[in-house]
Amino acid sequence: MSTSSSAQSRLIGDKIEFFCHCNRQLRVQTSTSRANPGKRYVKCDTCRVYEFLDDDLPSQYYKDLVYGFFQRQRGRDNGPMIEALALEKSKLEEELKVTKSRLEDELNSRNAK
Repeated sequence: MSTSSSAQSRLIGDKIEFFCHCNRQLRVQTSTSRANPGKRYVKCDTCRVYEFLDDDLPSQYYKDLVYGFFQRQRGRDNGPMIEALALEKSKLEEELKVTKSRLEDELNSRNAK
């Protein structure tokens, strides 16, 4: 695939639509790749050309940030969620122990009477 400026934009109603030189309407897509995360582009599968609509992100930090967002959306980066769930699990287990202990104490005090 080669970058080409063969995509032309046309105002149709209140929307900007993109067309290839072969006159096919192009759909705006968003890149989720590590190299161009979040960058919008149009491509024609017939002519094998594409064109980016957005500029590059200003630094690798922002690229990594946006790429990480896409990975979390796809469920591929579950590390933070797993850590949060493990913490919640340990809190619930501790709360269950305290509740069981209180119930046993209350039951023992009732049986002692």
